[in-house]
Amino acid sequence: MNAIAAPKSSAQNRLEGFALTAILQGLPTFAAAVLMLKMFGAPEIVGERYGAAIYVVLSSLVYAALTP
Repeated sequence: MNAIAAPKSSAQNRLEGFALTAILQGLPTFAAAVLMLKMFGAPEIVGERYGAAIYVVLSSLVYAALTP
């Protein structure tokens, strides 16, 4: 089967890489870290309302921005 891939711009490739890194690498890593903090009873992040979710999202985005 001969298929020709549609060309994509470098900006679109960069955005896709950023999103995939944040979702597939950052999110599970930092969600596991928050669960461990909750298990050990550390109230710094998990003690306030939505603190754990905000931490996971922001740290995943920062991780994806700094990884490349």
